[in-house]
Amino acid sequence: MNEIFVLCFNAIKDDNIKYNLRDSLRKSQNQYAENIIYKNFINQITSLNLNDEDYSYIITLLKASFNRLDQRISLPDAEKEKILINQNNKCAFCGKKISSLHDDCHIDHVIPFSYTGDELNDNYQVLCSSCNEKKGNKVSFLTQLIAKGNIHSLK
Repeated sequence: MNEIFVLCFNAIKDDNIKYNLRDSLRKSQNQYAENIIYKNFINQITSLNLNDEDYSYIITLLKASFNRLDQRISLPDAEKEKILINQNNKCAFCGKKISSLHDDCHIDHVIPFSYTGDELNDNYQVLCSSCNEKKGNKVSFLTQLIAKGNIHSLK
């Protein structure tokens, strides 16, 4: 679904498409109408048959991209620790043990900041420095790791 979001994101870089989408959204009467507009837009981008959960996920990312602020929000240390604990003190990609946030690690945006900013509360993960450098600003990095069989399963 991330790849479909990137296609949508790239489409709205076109000022005419962005204006038309935003204009339609402004005119929508309610959340249901807004979701129909987003679904129609997504369907113009992909011919894949998506379910409601897929649409909801992509719409959440699109909304975040429209509301994205240019300035990063600093997460409190307690929130960073919580993310690390939820990952069993391991890098989300390679599984390298990370004892604490003082280790060689980074708090990373799953969907890069340049796409959604800090608008999504659950868009953070801890990566070791090596994985973070390899990932960079790529949405597809996780997909590439999975395809190569290089993803560590967190349990």
